Amino acid sequence: MAQTSRVFDESPSAARGWRRLGDGSAAAHGVVGILVLLLCSNLALYGQAPAPATNTAPASAAPATNTPAPPSPDPAEEARAFEAARRAFQDGNHASAEKFFLEFRQRFPQSERFAEAMLYQARSLLRMERRDEAISLLGAAGKVGGRFEDEILYWHGEALQQKGDHLGAATQFARLLATQTNSARRLEAAYSEARAHFKLGAWKRVAELLGDGAGAFQQAARGRPADELASLGRLLLADALVQLRDFTSAESETRKLDSNALTPDLRWRKERLLYEVLALGGKFAEALVQSSNAVVAAVATVSPALSAEAVELQGTACQRMNRWDEAVAAFERNLADPAPAPRQRAALLQLVQIHLSRGQFQLATQRLDALVVRNPAGSPNDAALLAYGELFLRAHAISAQGGVVPLGLSKSNLLQEAAGRFDQVVRLQPASPLAGRAHLNLGWTSWAQERFPESVESFRMAATTLPFSEDQAVAVFKMGETLARMRDYTNAILTLQDFTNRFSALPRAANSLMDQALIHLVRLHSETRNLAAAQVALERLLAWSPESSLVDSSLLYLGNRLSLLDEPQQARALLSKVSDASPSKPVAELAVARTYGQQGLWTNAILGYSN
Repeated sequence: MAQTSRVFDESPSAARGWRRLGDGSAAAHGVVGILVLLLCSNLALYGQAPAPATNTAPASAAPATNTPAPPSPDPAEEARAFEAARRAFQDGNHASAEKFFLEFRQRFPQSERFAEAMLYQARSLLRMERRDEAISLLGAAGKVGGRFEDEILYWHGEALQQKGDHLGAATQFARLLATQTNSARRLEAAYSEARAHFKLGAWKRVAELLGDGAGAFQQAARGRPADELASLGRLLLADALVQLRDFTSAESETRKLDSNALTPDLRWRKERLLYEVLALGGKFAEALVQSSNAVVAAVATVSPALSAEAVELQGTACQRMNRWDEAVAAFERNLADPAPAPRQRAALLQLVQIHLSRGQFQLATQRLDALVVRNPAGSPNDAALLAYGELFLRAHAISAQGGVVPLGLSKSNLLQEAAGRFDQVVRLQPASPLAGRAHLNLGWTSWAQERFPESVESFRMAATTLPFSEDQAVAVFKMGETLARMRDYTNAILTLQDFTNRFSALPRAANSLMDQALIHLVRLHSETRNLAAAQVALERLLAWSPESSLVDSSLLYLGNRLSLLDEPQQARALLSKVSDASPSKPVAELAVARTYGQQGLWTNAILGYSN
């Protein structure tokens, strides 16, 4: 008897029916053929091929296999799970949101919202400051991509930025801009890429990214001109131009922002930056006028801290213009509430400095007495100690120049009195915000007593402790200068190179110390016989300040050094650049004549000597 597959043999009665149909007649065989065809049709409907018919019965029938396919996820359940996780995220419950999105991905691995769930989970991790986990998850999500690829790239960049990997962040933002041409995140990505490069100190790259009219930022900003990011980008561009010392372009970019269209906070930032641009560019009169705009903008923010900062800017602007009475009036506005306590102390110290610079020692001591009264009884008073120390240091400077020491001060122990007070600040309150300035002043007192090793250490501590500022610039410069006095040429060169590379944008450093640092480098490189480096430093000096009185002395010095090292042609090239109006010109001409003699060009040498 021929047998067929029993895939649908679901009951004993069915088996019996098959056996009856298999017995006997041709009619029965015809009926079996029809049923086999029907069976084949039913199997085809379920995507299964029928077993081929055979006239040879198998030794035994294969057992039935009824393994059901896994059930399809319920779309409604999937939607509910996703919305529950998203609500947790929106409610700020990021721990629950991270857990729910992880569970969603485990339960619905084939979901169309899988990548979106990864993105939300990563953002939840980021909100909880679990940055490494977020970065790892976003990296995996990037391989899934889909319609959330731009969001994944953006948040990957943000996560790297928050971790401090600014180069990695810039790479992610650049990738978004290159691959997601229609993304709604293009303005955010363009600004964030530039911000990452700003953190890296790549000022030129920032200016290129934000200033290119055909670049991603400018294009996106034109599409969203009222967006806060468009204004932030322009402020960042101006800030980068300041770092590049292109003050004209920085001023132009800042003025393009319409103050009336900005939020109060952005308007304050614009007015403050414009003040700094003008001051750094040497436009002190315009900076003074601009300081009033900064004060108005700060008041509009309803922030006592910003208002006090603006008043401090105005007082500083008045100082730069030697408008002492106006400076005093400005700083006095910060002596009372609602100015924050640190601004009040800073204002009082500025007032003391003004009085000292004008020789008003009695007024200075009155201010200091007021400062002591303002502080709680018995508390260490770093501000008063610092100011009293500076009073003694100022008195020493007057005495050293032949001036009259103020009444009540002994001429014999001024430096000791000053150093004692500065030492109390750094010993009793090493975490004080004034400790850096106290270290700087200790450096000066040791310098005045020619105790150079102690001076170097104090300047080093000041350079380490102080924030980026004019005082920090002075500390680094004096450390390099003192190392040179100690004949530690290698460290002196490294320190002065650090100064010239970092502080060129600060007005005081740029206007009074930069040329001195460069001439030190010319001489130090000459002493170490690195003439190529000496010439580079000299070229920097010529480019930086061609009118400096130090240029001619540097040309004469390096020219003579080259002549002594038997480099007459190079020496002559430098010596001939000494200005005709310089007192050093006759000496330079004699040195030129000597270089001709070194080469055996006696006619030229005799002509030079006779002149």
